[in-house]
Amino acid sequence: MSLSSLHISGISGPPGPAGPPGPPGNQGPGAKGEPGVAGPRGEKGDTGNIGQKGERGIVGLPGQKGNVGPPGIPGLIGPPGLNGNQGPPGSKGEKGDSGNAPELNVRLIPGKYRGRVEVKHNGVWGTICDDNFDIVDGRVLCKMLGFQTCVTTFTATAGTGKIWLDDLRCLGTESDIFDCAHNGISVNNCQHNEDAGLQCI
Repeated sequence: MSLSSLHISGISGPPGPAGPPGPPGNQGPGAKGEPGVAGPRGEKGDTGNIGQKGERGIVGLPGQKGNVGPPGIPGLIGPPGLNGNQGPPGSKGEKGDSGNAPELNVRLIPGKYRGRVEVKHNGVWGTICDDNFDIVDGRVLCKMLGFQTCVTTFTATAGTGKIWLDDLRCLGTESDIFDCAHNGISVNNCQHNEDAGLQCI
């Protein structure tokens, strides 16, 4: 029996170090497989931590001034304001010189505002006939008496003395009744039961 044929049982030694990997093998001849079916969607993960606040950016340059817009519609007029408090009375003025009141040559009998018209000519009082006597004639007489206007004319109670005027035809702009057109002073065809009257305001 030779030594090579003898099997000597002994204790196995430790494994040797792994050898380097071999080169990759060639791709097999099989075709590329179909894409697999997508798996189920996973559960939502936990919310992440909030990041730190970023630094403030640089302030931008101011923009250009815009064009002026059209004027708006005017607003409604507001209600009138309340009356102010009454001021203190002013100081009393100096007394003026006494003036001479102009002598009137017209009057109403018996009242201040209403009555028979009497006019004075050459210092003598007389009446006016009511022939064609109207509001326009009355306005001239009322203005001579210091009133605003005449509101009515009528046939008054009979007077006495002269009948100075008849058929008056005033325009309303005269300042004196004798300036109105008429038949002439003391020219008339009337009696005192035709004396003219009027009422002023």
